[in-house]
Amino acid sequence: MSTTAVPIRQLERPSWIRRLNAWFFDTFDELIDRRLRDEKASLLSDLSGTVVEIGAGTGANLRYLPPGTTVVAVEPSAAMHDRFLARAERLGLDAQIEAAGAERLPFADASVDVIVSTLTLCTVADPVAALAEIHRVLRPGGRFVFLEHVIAARPGLLRAAQRAVRRPWAHVFDGCDTCRATEAAIRDVGWTHIEVTRRRPLDLVFFPVSERIHGTAIR
Repeated sequence: MSTTAVPIRQLERPSWIRRLNAWFFDTFDELIDRRLRDEKASLLSDLSGTVVEIGAGTGANLRYLPPGTTVVAVEPSAAMHDRFLARAERLGLDAQIEAAGAERLPFADASVDVIVSTLTLCTVADPVAALAEIHRVLRPGGRFVFLEHVIAARPGLLRAAQRAVRRPWAHVFDGCDTCRATEAAIRDVGWTHIEVTRRRPLDLVFFPVSERIHGTAIR
């Protein structure tokens, strides 16, 4: 059975859905973070300087960045902006927001040192275009740091659940697609070096998105 799927048609979400998502991710931040803490710490704690984060949401990753880091958040949902900026201020981080989508990043070619994406490529309408943009704006030697949930590698209960809940899950969670073959999409970009780890820890609360990958790709 193929691990690819026909893309879900991405619809413009009503403002109340976007506000609900902002509230959800802010309110349940600790619960969600507990699932991902080890991976995020290993990926993000050594970053410094200026970091571009696509799909920054309400700022769940800010706690891992060292003091003095400047974060440029690429976040198209205005409902997330105030919460993100408030959290950055509490943590003493410099932050700014670009209200743009990942498919058209507002940066010049080869101008960015580090781009972070965590649980974001599942929501963008065209992840292939987003990855091409990430590659375009990174300087030679620049890093793409990612943590994404993916479709299960093997047939079984998880993949069946992912397919069963795919459409309702996307409507509730701002377009999140449970059936993305994101590892293959990242590998297809043409990096000079890439490291990917796949994990499937026991996760009963968020079972459909329990298989995930994390790693680093070098431009």
